Amino acid sequence: MPEAVEPSTDKPQPPRDYDVEDTGAHMQAHGHLHMSRRAKAVIMPVSLATLLVGVMVAWLAPEQAPIAKILGLVVAALCGLPIVLGALKEVARLKLGLNVLVAIAIVLAVAADKALEAGVIAFILQLAILIEELAERGARNALVRLERLAPDQALVRRNGKEIGIPTGELVVGDRLILRPGDRIAADGKIALGATSTDESMISGESLPVDKRVGDDLLAGTVNLTGGVEIDVTRVGEDSALGSIIALVTKAQGYQPQIIRLADRFFAYYTPIMIVLAITVLAFNPHDINRAISLFLVGCACPILLSAPIATFMALFRASQAGVLVKAGPFIEASAAVRTVVFDKTGTLTTGKFVIRDVVGFDGVDADEVLAVAASAEQRSNHPLAKAIADEARRRELELTEPVEFAVIEGMGVHAKFGGRKKYEVAIGSAKVVQQFVAREAEDVPGEEPEEVSIPQIAADRAGAVPAYVIRDGKLIGAVLMADQLRPEAVAVCRQLRGLGIRRISLLTGDREATAAAIAEQIGANDWRAELLPGDKVDYIRELQTTGQAVAMIGDGINDAPSLTVADLGVSMGIHGADVATEASDAVLLQDDLRKVPFLIALARSARQAIFQNLIIAMSINSVAIVLAAFGLIHPILAVVIHNLGGVIVFLNGFRLASFHWDFALPKGKRRHRGPRGSAKPTLATA
Repeated sequence: MPEAVEPSTDKPQPPRDYDVEDTGAHMQAHGHLHMSRRAKAVIMPVSLATLLVGVMVAWLAPEQAPIAKILGLVVAALCGLPIVLGALKEVARLKLGLNVLVAIAIVLAVAADKALEAGVIAFILQLAILIEELAERGARNALVRLERLAPDQALVRRNGKEIGIPTGELVVGDRLILRPGDRIAADGKIALGATSTDESMISGESLPVDKRVGDDLLAGTVNLTGGVEIDVTRVGEDSALGSIIALVTKAQGYQPQIIRLADRFFAYYTPIMIVLAITVLAFNPHDINRAISLFLVGCACPILLSAPIATFMALFRASQAGVLVKAGPFIEASAAVRTVVFDKTGTLTTGKFVIRDVVGFDGVDADEVLAVAASAEQRSNHPLAKAIADEARRRELELTEPVEFAVIEGMGVHAKFGGRKKYEVAIGSAKVVQQFVAREAEDVPGEEPEEVSIPQIAADRAGAVPAYVIRDGKLIGAVLMADQLRPEAVAVCRQLRGLGIRRISLLTGDREATAAAIAEQIGANDWRAELLPGDKVDYIRELQTTGQAVAMIGDGINDAPSLTVADLGVSMGIHGADVATEASDAVLLQDDLRKVPFLIALARSARQAIFQNLIIAMSINSVAIVLAAFGLIHPILAVVIHNLGGVIVFLNGFRLASFHWDFALPKGKRRHRGPRGSAKPTLATA
């Protein structure tokens, strides 16, 4: 039985509901003007009741106007004072932000003896701030839900005993014990047992995934069926779940370049609006409403909100689909991409070799060639050797155990067999053929020996890697092996074309014949073979010098430089090298290339939402400023218009949470439906 856990003073606290004060107010136009939640819970209902009484008094008993004004002043003080104090803090920091305009409008209304109007304006503005806070809290709580996927307690085996410990005390190397129904507390590899897991909350995979010894398990996923033990490999922020939380939190404050440019403009915007309001007031000294309205509509809060909410929801939607986006700039980078470069092994292909064909020479039967090869290779751990041995077992061929076995570094293997008929076998590349095939004539000293002629293999098999089989000095056949193309690879490239990707390139360190065969299958525009890591970097830079925005998709250590140089680097996360993951901008938590077009489509939809928000906000703002300058809108209507733009921007950004992508539609149909698509998506993670 697990030992009881003694109370710990540093036990991790359960995730909390984030207060706006703790968030940096990155999605709030009025970030420094809020009251505490506790104060707001009291002040807002009291202010509303006070305003209603004041309005009723002013309407039903005009002779009691002073009472209505007093009630308006009370509300203006309760709701407006935090706004004015916040604006004064900005001024003290020599910053004339948009919040200063709001504060001036409230002060002007009170000074102009429009106390009731000042109260209404202050209340509506605080209501708008409350809506902003609720919207941000909803977005932040989405991360809290992710945080809660990690259990508070974990069962581990230490010093031969099973003990329960707080999840925060797990360390790499711990043996974590999982029972059916347990939520997994850390990333790890199965050391004992087999099970199936629900990874939908992390990787986006909707179906249970079977797991056995050596397979990876992710923190936050659920162990469904079997009892297993795993060796912990990553804990806390280093785990897949921790990375999602930490990186999305970091990236959600990012603003695209157009918003950064707008921020520079706003450094001059507030003084301009103040001068404009003073000018209007100078020409209309008896119409203070114009100036008040100008200050209210001039506070272009919706413009500031255009990017953060859309960016955050896009990042969160990506994490739901099993794509870990490491930085907000992915929206600009992904949306601009017109060239996609794929690494081959482990990216376009599975990295698992399969037998494409077995060829016998000089009348030797193909099964005999395979049996000889598998007998020699069965002791090797090389992926090619395992593929040969597995195929022989699948065909139920009889294998012989070698008495001697040796690896020929970089070329193949050599084995000797005993029994009644002793023989030796060599398997490997063309170099092995030249070394082990007996020549008909003796080599002449001082001269290069003639090369052994290798039978021509059919051109349609050129994409395979041949392993030549030599028995007792005679070339008896070849086993043709190929790295298996991912089943979705061809369709992914077709979908990328549908997204307007003009160039698809393949880069690999493999032979030219292999690269050409894979490139033809996926319909690549270009391919390069036998490349070193530096060669891949040079190729990407060459593309970039022509003005192309390049996305690089890779998984290995040798892909890390290319992923860093590319405008958008995407790595295959779970089985990819850690250095490639660190170098990339986005990580596919599940090795599924279909998420590449999904990511690009999501980024484009997010960028579209940002531009829509900007157009809407700037249009409303511009028209309202003109109407206010000509005295066509009352201050109360001005504050309603001011908040209307913010509501529209929030709603337009939040729709990205339901972004859907239809992976394989018939020709002529739309490739994606964007937010709230009505058709059921065929992509599991969408």
